[in-house]
Amino acid sequence: RHRREAIDAVYTLLERSARQWAQALNAEQGKP
Repeated sequence: RHRREAIDAVYTLLERSARQWAQALNAEQGKP
């Protein structure tokens, strides 16, 4: 059960960082 929670936490961090990267890329693409 502890291992499952750790995996869930890792995926949460990865998803969060992925969203930040996506927002950063979109901001860069929006520049002229």
